[in-house]
Amino acid sequence: MRYLVALLLTSVAVLHADDDADPKSSPNPFPNFVIIMVDDNAAERMVKNLAIGIKNYLFVGGLRGGHDAAVFCSLVNSAKANGVEPFEWLRDVFTRLPAHRDGKAFAQAKAGEPVTSDELDALLPDRWLATNPRHVWTMDTIRRKERQAKEDNRRRKRRQ
Repeated sequence: MRYLVALLLTSVAVLHADDDADPKSSPNPFPNFVIIMVDDNAAERMVKNLAIGIKNYLFVGGLRGGHDAAVFCSLVNSAKANGVEPFEWLRDVFTRLPAHRDGKAFAQAKAGEPVTSDELDALLPDRWLATNPRHVWTMDTIRRKERQAKEDNRRRKRRQ
């Protein structure tokens, strides 16, 4: 019984609907509740890279290496979330950062203060993409098309 309850709780989300709904106008015997099936494919795809990397992250070399790996993953995922090709963005940022060493932002960071300088804002992924539009992250679109083609082929085979 516990297994059945756990299965139902993980596969169905129950949302509270409009309280003023007329029970006679709805074929649903419980008009105040709407049942929605949870589709977690997108969430699973987002966690996939981290889950695959757990075995690799076991040997980062220590606490400092783990922190550095976390920062790098954060930068790459931030670029992807903003639709920027991570390699090109990081390459440009790492080549341009030394030019800012004498600026206000580095002085604030060195003093342990929050960085409030606008000089590094142009290096943020969304603003960087505005000046470099040819480096749009297209891998997600390609993968989505490949998954759709695979699903279409699977459906075609079922019909035959």
